[in-house]
Amino acid sequence: MTFSALGIRRRFVSSTPKTAPKLSVVLDSNASSRSIEMFRFKRNGEFHKENMRVKDLLRKTNLHARDLLPLEGEGLGRSASIQPREESIVVGVSHVRSIITTEEMFLFYPNSFAVQHFAQELSASLKEVNDMEELEKPHFELMALEGVLSNVADKYTRRISCFGPMIAGLLDELRGPEYKLGLTNDGNIGSSIATRILPLRNTLSSYERSSEGLMRSLERLMNDDADMAMMMLSERKRNPETDGGLDISKHEPIELILEAYYHRVEECVQSAFGLRKNIEATQELLNIALDDNRNRLIQTNVHMAILTVGLAFSTMVYGLFGMNLVSGLEEHPYMFNLVGAGAGTTGICVYIGVLRFMTGQTFSFHISDQRTRRKNRFSNTMRRQDAIKHIRSLLPTRKSSVPPFGDGAGLADINEALLCYLEDKGGAKAQLNHAGMLQILELTSKKTHTVEDVQIIFDAFDNNDDGLLDYDDVVNFVASQYESR
Repeated sequence: MTFSALGIRRRFVSSTPKTAPKLSVVLDSNASSRSIEMFRFKRNGEFHKENMRVKDLLRKTNLHARDLLPLEGEGLGRSASIQPREESIVVGVSHVRSIITTEEMFLFYPNSFAVQHFAQELSASLKEVNDMEELEKPHFELMALEGVLSNVADKYTRRISCFGPMIAGLLDELRGPEYKLGLTNDGNIGSSIATRILPLRNTLSSYERSSEGLMRSLERLMNDDADMAMMMLSERKRNPETDGGLDISKHEPIELILEAYYHRVEECVQSAFGLRKNIEATQELLNIALDDNRNRLIQTNVHMAILTVGLAFSTMVYGLFGMNLVSGLEEHPYMFNLVGAGAGTTGICVYIGVLRFMTGQTFSFHISDQRTRRKNRFSNTMRRQDAIKHIRSLLPTRKSSVPPFGDGAGLADINEALLCYLEDKGGAKAQLNHAGMLQILELTSKKTHTVEDVQIIFDAFDNNDDGLLDYDDVVNFVASQYESR
């Protein structure tokens, strides 16, 4: 359905010099011959595909041509829009583009698979309600609007549920030691990460923007009592207001519907935001690893350049004594050894002197110790992540229909118990032994744990190896949980 299909065009209406030009949307001369393909729903749940002229649609729904503009376009790129009008509600949310009245609903894009699936669900729901007593039946516009919001919310939840485990597995793979060391099959770690992460991140951002648009639209409606009262089409038709006034005290049913789906969509937004932040955190971690590799290459290059300077001085001395000129030292019994050792020692001194000058007199001969510490930092990080995953495997699974998945609530209980314990024992000066940690694990998980489980935690987070977890160790334990997700 395009602008040409709707027979709609925009033009500036000519105005007098004292009046600013106004943008209006009008039907062109061929509008009466143009038609829109749609599903047409009845109150009893029956629906059929129909081609209706734009002019007839506007007349039947008492809408202006400009009211159809939010229905233009498909997919996630369109902004969510729910607009109450005098005798209808114009809904443009995700894949659903429809006009709802007190008796009918016009659902556009009938050839779309998502729209067909929604039509079947809505038809089944309306048929179930149709068997109820007349006084117990909710208003048709409320059932149709709730059906739209429910279908769209289910779509967002399914997408996040699909991406959650896939992203978690991919991030665990990207955090593996082979990626940190650059040991990929193609030898190009940057290209490998970008081609796998970027599509997922872009898709998540798209769903996040779409769900945020729907959330903002619902929030605007909930903040406007007049709009909510105007959406009660059947109520207003049954009890018409005088002087154009709206009884805002009768919009509680629509307010409850909007509020319920606002919170549901908000959960999807938060889940998508959390997944996207996990991707960004992993990318930052990988960038740090790549920067470390790059810095080591640069450092190696600098050392080789300085070593070349020292070798150049030694080579110059060797070249001078290698000329076929008589120096009077040819018969000296130890001169060859003295010149060779002296030139080599001088070259080494030049190398050390230039290096000390470049590093501000802070260079020491503990290069191997620095490399060992660097490797230890990475191994400690991996060991901490393995310890967190082991703790997660020990906790009882808490199923939830809404992402994020896993047992974050159990870890949150452990964190709260640990911090409360340390505060009761003296705050920053408090320490936790094996028995205390075992007691906290059993108290929060309601399960029996072994000393080996506790020892894994202490091996990963006890920095000074004194058999006690101090306040800093506990903070590292809490922070590592977000690092290992």
